[in-house]
Amino acid sequence: MDMDMKSFTGYFPLPARHGMTVGELAEMFNAELNIGVRLYVIKMNGYRRADWFDETGLPWINPSPNLRSLTETVLYSGVAMRKAQT
Repeated sequence: MDMDMKSFTGYFPLPARHGMTVGELAEMFNAELNIGVRLYVIKMNGYRRADWFDETGLPWINPSPNLRSLTETVLYSGVAMRKAQT
């Protein structure tokens, strides 16, 4: 990401599909951007990075009206974003 393109939705230069948890992202932003927040991230019991969401047993909650399943969400970064660039 070009830093002159920084915005609310493009906050930090990282891949669209990165694999970090929200807590890991918060720790990285805090450190890399020198935010200086006293941050406490509680590690999840039983979490394995290799797990897909549907393997957690948690209910699916749509992150967006256009992303109504795990499959749509996984494909979004490769299909929807590619389509937006053409």
